[in-house]
Amino acid sequence: MNGTVGIVVAPRGRLLLALTLTVEGERITAYDVIADPERLRQLDLAVLDA
Repeated sequence: MNGTVGIVVAPRGRLLLALTLTVEGERITAYDVIADPERLRQLDLAVLDA
């Protein structure tokens, strides 16, 4: 998301919310939940290929 790794929740392909992660070392130290439809529309999302 916007150039960093995050998590999206999209049941049936409909974007419901996104989580941005702050990682320090090997640990997630903070996260931000984005659920506002306007903010979700502004995100640049891409799927990472395994």
